[in-house]
Amino acid sequence: MAENREISRPILVVEDIEALREAITTVLKLEGYQVVTANNGREALEAMYEKEYCLILLDIQMPIMNGLEFLSVYDKQLRPHSPVALLTAEEDIDKASLPAFVIDFLAKPFALDKLFRVVEIYAQPV
Repeated sequence: MAENREISRPILVVEDIEALREAITTVLKLEGYQVVTANNGREALEAMYEKEYCLILLDIQMPIMNGLEFLSVYDKQLRPHSPVALLTAEEDIDKASLPAFVIDFLAKPFALDKLFRVVEIYAQPV
């Protein structure tokens, strides 16, 4: 088990609504996952320089830098990309124009079982 702890990478939760960000963080931590949070896309980009993440849960509508702007900048980075699941209430996103590392959509409000299904594929509890 100690090996998993050493190689486990955290999940990055990028959400500007504090109550939702804290709720997602709390349920993931209760399930044993490491979690790092960001309030917007700019903070998420800064977090990307500090650690590698096994999964990014990314809101679309945020101030300062929204999720689509984050994806555009992140896509241009030359290093490997973490998989991204979009957290969105929007249904008119052109999925064909998104980078290949966008692996899923969690439509707000989403059920916890859907969140856990996505997380379990990419993250390991510590």
